[in-house]
Amino acid sequence: MNQTTSSLPIALQQVTQQINEFERKYNREPDSVSLLAVSKRKPVSAIQTAIQAGQRSFGENYVDERIEKILTLTS
Repeated sequence: MNQTTSSLPIALQQVTQQINEFERKYNREPDSVSLLAVSKRKPVSAIQTAIQAGQRSFGENYVDERIEKILTLTS
């Protein structure tokens, strides 16, 4: 696991905390804001780490890359 991948769970936790703080600050319903992680050009190992850290929504630009990652992650 490289440094970027190993710091990913911490970064996701920090962003999630910030989102929760802004929801409270602006009187939004809890969990009404969600994070869409951009996974284009990221290795499957980084996506797996993000999934293990609780991230569930990902964005890709290219269908071929998305299909390849979905097949790898679900097999």
